[in-house]
Amino acid sequence: MTGVRAAVGTLALAVAAAAAAPAARGDDGPADAAVPAAPVARRGDDVIEAFGERVPDPYRWLEDGASVEVSRWQAAQDAAAVARLAAVPVRDRIVARVNAEAGRPWAGGAPLVRYGRMYAPTWADGGRTIVLGELQPPEYRRSREVLRVRAATAFGLAQVEPSPSGRHVVYATGPASGDRRTIWLHDAEAPSVRDVVVATDTVVPQFAWAADGSGFWWANHTVVRRGDAQLPLVGAVLRFHRVGDDPDNDERVAWPGSEKTAWIGLRVASSGPAVFAVAGEVEDRSAAYELVRRDGKTEVRVVWPPGPGVVEPDQVRGTTFVRTSAGAGGRWLAATTGHETWPDAWTTVLAPPDGVLERVLPVWDRLVAHVRDGGGSRLFVHALGGAKLGFVPLPATGRVTWLGGGGDLGGIWFGFEDLARPPSAHWARLVDGIRVEEVHRVTTAIDLSRLVVERFRVRAADGADVPVAVLRRRDVAFDAKAPTLVAAYGGFGLVTADRWDVRGALFADLGGVFVVAGVRGGGDYGEHWARAGRGLQRRVACDDLVAVAAHLVEQGRADPRRLAYAGASNGGFVVTAAACRRPDLVRAVVCEVPVADLLRFPWLGGGAGACWTPEYGDPTTEAGFRALRALSPVHAPADGPRPALLATAAGLDERADPAHARKLVASWQAARTSGPVLLRVHPASGHALEHESDLTVALLDSLTFLADQLGLLAPPGPAGASAPR
Repeated sequence: MTGVRAAVGTLALAVAAAAAAPAARGDDGPADAAVPAAPVARRGDDVIEAFGERVPDPYRWLEDGASVEVSRWQAAQDAAAVARLAAVPVRDRIVARVNAEAGRPWAGGAPLVRYGRMYAPTWADGGRTIVLGELQPPEYRRSREVLRVRAATAFGLAQVEPSPSGRHVVYATGPASGDRRTIWLHDAEAPSVRDVVVATDTVVPQFAWAADGSGFWWANHTVVRRGDAQLPLVGAVLRFHRVGDDPDNDERVAWPGSEKTAWIGLRVASSGPAVFAVAGEVEDRSAAYELVRRDGKTEVRVVWPPGPGVVEPDQVRGTTFVRTSAGAGGRWLAATTGHETWPDAWTTVLAPPDGVLERVLPVWDRLVAHVRDGGGSRLFVHALGGAKLGFVPLPATGRVTWLGGGGDLGGIWFGFEDLARPPSAHWARLVDGIRVEEVHRVTTAIDLSRLVVERFRVRAADGADVPVAVLRRRDVAFDAKAPTLVAAYGGFGLVTADRWDVRGALFADLGGVFVVAGVRGGGDYGEHWARAGRGLQRRVACDDLVAVAAHLVEQGRADPRRLAYAGASNGGFVVTAAACRRPDLVRAVVCEVPVADLLRFPWLGGGAGACWTPEYGDPTTEAGFRALRALSPVHAPADGPRPALLATAAGLDERADPAHARKLVASWQAARTSGPVLLRVHPASGHALEHESDLTVALLDSLTFLADQLGLLAPPGPAGASAPR
C-alpha cells in the first residue's frame, strides 16, 4: 500500500479465448462484432454474517486466484478489455504520445545520497542494464561506477545501499517476481566475482551498513498467522550480515517487544555513522532505536519509546535529533547529546512552523528544514541550535521530493517536481552564501511551456478546506467544455500535492483538464489531515472528493458527462467509493491495483491487509464492520447506477490482491453502468507494475479509455451537445 507505491509465489493465468457472453448492462460501446463481450460472473451464495447483518458476497469465488474457473474468467475479461480499447478510433494518436514518454525517468527511482556522495542509477545497453554511478560536486559527473545490474524491468534495482567506503553495495532485485525480492552483495573492487545471494523471497527489504563497513543490517517483512487470531499478523525481522560470512548464520536482532513489530524502517544518519531502526506495530505505534556493533553483536539503544506518532531520527556531530508528531498534533524537532529515552528529556529546537514540518536534515553545522504549505515546499536553513539563517531558493512553486546531506562538502542535494515540471536533482551549497545548481532533470516530449497550474481550495461538507491543483494548457479554458480528470489518493498520510504525474500531464497536453484533490487521509496538511480521514472517519476522504467534483460542476468548471476519477491502490478505493455515493457527478472511473472489498481486505491474498486496520478500521469489530459496510465499493447496492470503469490488476500483487479488482469488476458489470466495465491484468507484475512495458501499457490503456468516454482529442461540441460515448 504505502510503498508505500508495492501473492505468494506466482499466479498462473490460463490463456483462454474470450467466451461469448452477454455484455454488461448499460455498455454502449462499439457494436463491432469482432470485439468480444466480457463474461458475466456467476453469482454465488456466500454471505457475510456479522453483528446481526447478512451481507451478500456473491463473488467470493473470485478470491481464489489459483482456480481454473477464475483464471479463465480473468483471461476472458482481459481479452475483452484489450479488444475494446484497441477499437477506440484515437488510440493510434495516443500510442505515439505514450511511446515518446517511455523510459525517461531515473532508472530504479530517485538518486540516493549516502556519506556525502550521490549515487545515480542510469540505463545502459539500450535499457537492458542499470548502472549505479557515484557523483560528486563540483563536476556532478559520474566519477566511478559501483554497480552494474542486468535488469528486465524498471524495478530491476529495487533497493540499494552502498557501504561507507563505496566498495560494497547491497541491493535487491525483482526482475520477474512481483513484490518479492532477492538480496545481493556486490564488491565494486572485484566486479568479475559473482555477487553473493544473501536472501531470497523477501518482501520490502531494508538495508543499512555498520559504520566500519564490516556488514549491514537488513529487515524483511512477512505475514504470519498465530493460533486462533482473527486476523493474520504482519511481522518484521531484523538481521545483520557480516561480509564474507555464510548468510545462513546472519545474526537475528531482537529487543523487548520486537515480536510485535509489524514493520521496520532502517535509516542511515545524514551526516555521521549512526544507524537507526524505526519499528512500528499494527496498532499505529512506533519507536526509534540506535543500532551499534559491539563485540561482534548488535546492541540496541532506545532513542524514542513505543507510542503513537511518527518518529524520524537523525544525527550529526554526536547530537541525535528526532522529528515527531507526538504531542499536541504538531511536528517539531528535538535534540539531545545523550541517549535519553523519554520525550520530556528532549529539548525542542524547532517549534511547529507555519505549515507542515516534512523533514529536517542535519548536515555539516546546519539544519535544513523542509516545510510544506498550500503554496508548495520551502527549505529553511537553521543553525544546529535552531536560529534561522536563511533559505534555499527553489526552481519554482512545487514540491521538494527528497533531501540528502553533502557530508563535509557544506551542502545538500534535493529533488524537486511540480504538476508541470518533471523531477529534477539539485545541489545547494550552504557555505559562503547559498547557491543552487541543477544536476539532472528528467526529460519529456511534452511542451511544458504551454502548461499552467492553478491552485485553490474547496469547502468540504464539514467546513474543511480541501486543497486542489489544476493543470491545463494555456489555450484550454477551465470550463465545462473540456474533458476533466480528477485524481485522488487520500490515505496512509501520503502527500499528493505538486507531484509530477505523466498521465495527468499527457491528459492536459492532449486538451483535457487534470485536477488533483488533496483529500483527507493523505498528508497534504500534515498528521492531523491524515488522521481526519483514518479509521472510523475513512468516509471523509470520499466525501472530500465528492465535494471537489460537485464544486467543479456547480461552478461551471466541469460537465459530469465529461468528468472522470482516477486513483491507484488506496486511491482506487477512494474514487470508486465516491462514484458509488454520487454517480451523477462522474462519467468514468480509472482505478489501478485498487482496494475495493473493505469487509474482507485483511484476509485476501497473503493477508498483508491485516496491517491496514488502523487506516480503514477493523471489520471484526461492530463499529468497524458497519462503517466499512457502508463504504465498500464491492458491496454497494446492486441496483445503484455506476459510471464506466477501467480497473487494473497485478497478478503478483501482495498488497492489493487482484481479487479486489476482480470482485469490483464483477459487481459493477451486474449493475447499471453508463459505459463499459473493463478489467486489465498484468500477470507478471506486483503492486507497482514493475515491468516498464506494463507501466507503459497501463498509461496507454487509461488514456485510451478516457479519450473514449470523455471525448479527449475530439473537438468540443456546442453547449448542450450530447455526451461522448
